[in-house]
Amino acid sequence: MSASSPAPYQDPAQGDLILRTSDGIQYHVLQRRLADVSPVFSNIFLRLSPLSEGEELEEPVVDVSEPSCAWIKVLPLVYNAKEPDLSLEDIGNVIGITKTYRMEGVQSRMRTHLLGRNFVDTDPHTVYLLACAGGFEDIARIAARAWTLYVPNKLPETSAYDAVSGRTIYRLLEYRRRCAQAAVAAIKVSSFTLNDQTKWLADVIPRHCGSKSCLQISFGGRKMPQDSLTTNYYWFSELDLLVQCLGSNLSPLIPNVDRLSRRRTERSNCLFCQSSMFDNAQRFDKALEHKIAEVVSQVELEF
Repeated sequence: MSASSPAPYQDPAQGDLILRTSDGIQYHVLQRRLADVSPVFSNIFLRLSPLSEGEELEEPVVDVSEPSCAWIKVLPLVYNAKEPDLSLEDIGNVIGITKTYRMEGVQSRMRTHLLGRNFVDTDPHTVYLLACAGGFEDIARIAARAWTLYVPNKLPETSAYDAVSGRTIYRLLEYRRRCAQAAVAAIKVSSFTLNDQTKWLADVIPRHCGSKSCLQISFGGRKMPQDSLTTNYYWFSELDLLVQCLGSNLSPLIPNVDRLSRRRTERSNCLFCQSSMFDNAQRFDKALEHKIAEVVSQVELEF
């Protein structure tokens, strides 16, 4: 097909059926093509009235309830033409049509599209909804984890809600709640003592510099226990603050490390430590991110 020639389903000379969309657009399709991918259409074609003797041959018309903007994305897949460029809205429309007409082969091709164009990074919530609608549980798990770790707990506006039940949304919120609980349990420090709960911090938490002023503010003026994590108290206060944020179930589980690092630099009371505070904070935050991601990966999304 040349660049100037119409697609076969847009050429009246190549079809034996008119597919008429809800907005009145007509596509001239081959019954065999639709019947091969859809048992629903196959049954419809079996019920089409045969021509009477002497009756002029005309293309039968099948009216569908979906608009042309949706069908124009489905028909190239039916005809095995060039893979169309699909937005998330397009993917939702395609999944809706393929479920209605039981086009399982076409529907399965949406898996690749959902994983493309960085959709999981830019809009994991919508990807989760569409993956659930399409039956792609593995993609739903990836998207739910990305939304939980990096996006504030606020349900965005999206037409993808139409494709799922309220139960699907509840499962996502419940998953986020359990992930937050796991993260809190992993990073909450109830003791300054180096033990099994705090050993993940031992290699990354910045130690006090040893100066008199730094020692005076270590542990907020408290007496340091034996075998302690000898560091300035504000590192623990930052962990406490993060635990409070996670407990509210509103913040993303992975904190904004640049924002936290700047705040820690401003709060440092030791003049000797301030010069290395930003670098120490970034190292600390990477370890924190790794720890939270590790425990969240062990939480299962239920279906």
